[in-house]
Formats: sequence, C-alpha cells, structure tokens
Amino acid sequence: MASPQKIVLFGGSFDPPHLGHMNIASYILSLSYDGIWFVPTGDERYDRSSFASSTDRYEMLKMAIAECMPESADAAISDVQLNGGLSSSYTVDLLDHLRALHPETEFFFLIGSDRVPTLPSWKEYQRLVQLTHFLVLPRLGEEEQTPCPEYCTYLDAQDFVPTDYASSTIRERVARREPINDFVPESVRKYILEKKLYV
Repeated sequence: MASPQKIVLFGGSFDPPHLGHMNIASYILSLSYDGIWFVPTGDERYDRSSFASSTDRYEMLKMAIAECMPESADAAISDVQLNGGLSSSYTVDLLDHLRALHPETEFFFLIGSDRVPTLPSWKEYQRLVQLTHFLVLPRLGEEEQTPCPEYCTYLDAQDFVPTDYASSTIRERVARREPINDFVPESVRKYILEKKLYV
C-alpha cells in the first residue's frame, strides 16, 4: 500500500502575495513533503473597501506561483474558502473539509512561531491537533523559540532565512506611490498597477 501524500497547507490573505511567501513555499518544497497548497482566506474576514477582492487575490497568487515556482513543483491553490465551498474560516473546519475530499492525504499546517502560544485558543483545539501537525516558521529577529508542544515541529532556522516582507507594508507603499519591485513578483506588480489595487 502506497504511503499517503504529505501536503503542507499555507493559509493567509495573500493580499498581495509577495516574494516572502514564495521563498517560504520554495523552502517547504525543498524538504520531504510532496507539495504545498496555498489556502487564501475568504472575503468575509476583511474590509473589502481596503483590500483586494477574492478574485484579484486568487489571480495574483496564481501569477506568483507561475513566475516563482518551477513547473515541476507541486505548488497549488486550494480555493475552498474563496469559492463558497467552505464558508468557515476556522482551521479545524478547513481540515475536516479537505480530509473528506482527500482521505488519502496527510495534511500539515504552516504557522509562524508567534502563533504557537495562541493554538490552545483555536476552535476545537483538542480535535484540531489530532487532525494535523503544525510546522512552525521562525520569525525575523527571533532570539528564543517558544516551547513547542508535541503537535508542532520548528523548521530549521539555519536552513530558512526569515524576511520582514509583509502584505500590509506593500499595500501602504502602493498607496504612497512608492515602488514595490523588490517585494512582489513582477507579474503581481503589473497586475496591482493595472487594476489600481490598494490606492
């Protein structure tokens, strides 16, 4: 019997997706996982007067993956929270949904180290940690790691160099008419300008 596929879920608003996101995905794909799925959150979590629509975020993420990931890479977008397939934004509901669709797949969930202390407050925490294993990325400038429970694994900070890229910073730069060439893939930069996003 074949071993289950090991897929890492990378959730976020991706508003916009930036080079930091792509660097993280490339790093995950260099490890012993079969693929990474970006899971953009639905519109209901954000003030749509200030942020890009679900359609724009999906298109930018698709462009970023095409530009930055090799064709052979298993880097995909799960749009279950964008297309109405899953109205809930809770991680436990996302995992229930994906495990029902892909029972042969073992899912891992990527978080930043700042989220580790908050995990016990997540919806259905006790069941959640039975559904997935959390992969923890170090934060830029982090001197000491938060103790990690058995359902977490810190990714090796020596192999991954954190960045201070942030989607909020990019949106602010666009609003101030400042260049974002060093922050986002070129295709994403052009899309933002053409669609007049974040201004």
